[in-house]
Amino acid sequence: MIIQKIVELMSWLVTWLYFVSIICFLGTLIGVITHLLFALLFVTNADIVYYVSLGCMHGIKYSSLWAGGIAIVLCFMRGHEKFTTKKYLD
Repeated sequence: MIIQKIVELMSWLVTWLYFVSIICFLGTLIGVITHLLFALLFVTNADIVYYVSLGCMHGIKYSSLWAGGIAIVLCFMRGHEKFTTKKYLD
């Protein structure tokens, strides 16, 4: 019984970390793409490496601010779905 609860808790922790890492990765990717796109469109002789690194820093900064909260909400949504399907199956 206790081991089952520990395994379930670890499962939710891994799920939360998975959502956080996906959100941070997507934020970094969006930051890099947007900074590079705007630099190529609006800056003459743009230093591509500088704008890619700047986009990476901005993307990870802003996505990591929101990642934890969004991941908790996604875990609650997944838990509610599991609870309701288990309730209807019983």
